[in-house]
Amino acid sequence: MSSRKAKRAEFIFVFVMVVASLWQTAPAALAILPAHGPNLGIQNDTSTSCTLADSLFLLRSNPKERIDAQVQISNLSDKISHLEDPSFITPELDMSKISAEKRDLIERALSMSRLHVLASLLTRRGTLLAVIGETDKAIADLGEALDSDNNYAPAYNNRACLKASGGDFEGALADATKALNISPNFAEAYDTRGSVYLAKKQYLKAQKDFDRAIATRPAYAEAFYHRSLLMKALGKHDDYAADLKKAKELGY
Repeated sequence: MSSRKAKRAEFIFVFVMVVASLWQTAPAALAILPAHGPNLGIQNDTSTSCTLADSLFLLRSNPKERIDAQVQISNLSDKISHLEDPSFITPELDMSKISAEKRDLIERALSMSRLHVLASLLTRRGTLLAVIGETDKAIADLGEALDSDNNYAPAYNNRACLKASGGDFEGALADATKALNISPNFAEAYDTRGSVYLAKKQYLKAQKDFDRAIATRPAYAEAFYHRSLLMKALGKHDDYAADLKKAKELGY
């Protein structure tokens, strides 16, 4: 191998290793809020008086999931505190033989990757905070996630759900739409936006989004369930029964 090719191969190796070492910190999967819908949230004395708009965004979680969430929040907080300090992530490889220009490329890529991983961790923690009922803290984490990486679609989607749960439907629509602009095949965001349209009684827009969510992911139980609520609101009882049956078959 020529000297030039050897140097190029070494640069690529260093570049990949540095970025990969940072990504080991990231959560294994996208952070998506648990299932939500009428009478599926934590029960309280006022749950039976909730309107459809209020109850659409209640999270369904059991005691074990809430305990697990608290444990994970603690672990995530440690990782986040480290990543919030840019000096914490330093290449564990000797880059002394790499040119200043290439070192700069690696450092910039490392910085971008750090911010993206930080966004994923904040989104994960925010999601878990929502599971245990800490909505304000959850929204704050999701906002910080988007400050780190304003193209992180899951953060927009989850914040849309939480905004809707607080009655901010316009803010929720804006966030869900932003998520879809970034990720056009994001089934959860179609379901979120469809649920907001349903709460606003904009039924045609709701059906379009639920249909798209199901077309994108045919086994999406939650979207079938939410579409069944739409069918019920429209007085389409056969379609309501069919979608509800499908949602149950899929484990909702």
